[in-house]
Amino acid sequence: VIIMLEFQNQWTQPGLFNTLIKRELRRQDVVQNAIRLTGAARKRGVPILHAPLWVDPKKLKGLYAHLTRGLFFRKGSVKGEIDARVLDDSDIVINGRTAFDAFTSSELDKVLSRYPNHKMLFCGFASDQCVLQTITSAQQRGYDARLIADCSATFTKGIQKRCEKRLKGRVVTSDLLVKEYTT
Repeated sequence: VIIMLEFQNQWTQPGLFNTLIKRELRRQDVVQNAIRLTGAARKRGVPILHAPLWVDPKKLKGLYAHLTRGLFFRKGSVKGEIDARVLDDSDIVINGRTAFDAFTSSELDKVLSRYPNHKMLFCGFASDQCVLQTITSAQQRGYDARLIADCSATFTKGIQKRCEKRLKGRVVTSDLLVKEYTT
């Protein structure tokens, strides 16, 4: 199962958040890796879940929504939408997320419970924040959770490497997964 956290235009298209991670997006070719990976995974029947962070500016839920006054990741806005290059009608979109940890205030755990004994492969933005918190939470729940390093990005190469090191061998690449899905 591939879980894509915040693979939204807010990060992947020009603007403030994109500027913050642009160097890492380019260095790792994150978007192209994710496009290639999701294509191969879908052909193999691997479920793809999206866990966007959507803020309703009229109902600010969660610390992030309050701190930003609902100005970012707005539900229904172009910037808040999942990047169409990685989204397919067959994908599952998890709604209700209000925190960095995608398990908080969402049905992610319920949806993942449909796939017992599967590897849970996480990617998205920012690696050291939402992605790492969600992977940690998944591990605490007993899931075999891993980071897809080159389909994730954060603010600097150093922070990305520290995040990967913290996961101690629970890191994979899109190349490895695409090879697995196409053989």
